[in-house]
Amino acid sequence: FNYDPSHLGYQGVDYVDFIYQFPDRIFHVHMKDAYWSDTPKQVGVFGGHV
Repeated sequence: FNYDPSHLGYQGVDYVDFIYQFPDRIFHVHMKDAYWSDTPKQVGVFGGHV
């Protein structure tokens, strides 16, 4: 996997647990700034820019 926790976070997936479930399948890590709101919002093609 190219592990990018921001993609998992936006989908509501536990991005830390993903590391524990697939440690032998992560070959690259991509990091960037991301923000998760406490309230659900529409983003991307459904809500414009993040």
